Amino acid sequence: EIYNEAVRDLLCEDHTTSLRVLDDPERGTVVEKLREETLTDRNHLEELLSICETQRKIGETSLNEASSRSHQILRLTIESSKRETSPEISATLAASVCFVDLAGSERASQTLSAGSRLKEGCHINRSLLTLGTVIRKLSKGKNGHIPYRDSKLTRILQNSLGGNARTAIICTISPARSHLEQSRNTLLFATCAKEVTTNAQVNMVVSEKALVKQLQRELARMENELKNLAPASSSSTSDEFYALLKQ
Repeated sequence: EIYNEAVRDLLCEDHTTSLRVLDDPERGTVVEKLREETLTDRNHLEELLSICETQRKIGETSLNEASSRSHQILRLTIESSKRETSPEISATLAASVCFVDLAGSERASQTLSAGSRLKEGCHINRSLLTLGTVIRKLSKGKNGHIPYRDSKLTRILQNSLGGNARTAIICTISPARSHLEQSRNTLLFATCAKEVTTNAQVNMVVSEKALVKQLQRELARMENELKNLAPASSSSTSDEFYALLKQ
């Protein structure tokens, strides 16, 4: 969860510890020391979700007895490969599915928040404002600076918002007249989000054995091309070059 701009691990017993958000050259944006579980079945998943819901920060306001005071992110990493494929030429498809439950925007005049609740509401609104800014800039194209780093939320979701992903956003509004302006802002946000384009591509992880086989085939192809191009008078030079190429 992201609570007051601090990233916390809901699966960890000491879930109040703030974790660092880092940039990994291969994996992109990652959360340091975040606990990962290998799922065994559906019951295991439901058990983990129950732990997260219990640990998540919830508080009471004048509008909601159980108001979410944080953004919650669940990331499932799924890997699949064909059963009949030989291990030597196997390739694995990998993908991450992120489920994000955002805390709702708040007006202090309506929630009558004070103290810690007011502080929580300020952090929620600030991160949602950054999310709206990122979506608005992405809807106009990816030219120029996109302020992903202005919020932990947008930084963690950077790839989902404007990278290799397919993204669906569910916006909720209230029919109450007192929330008219917030409902209008939500619809404007949804309109911008519809204009954002992402480039989803298949993530294929090739095993080391399969990679070696592929390189060997490429080497054989290059050798054949060199043999066809090399003149007969320079056979000794060609043999030396082939030996060097194999090394």
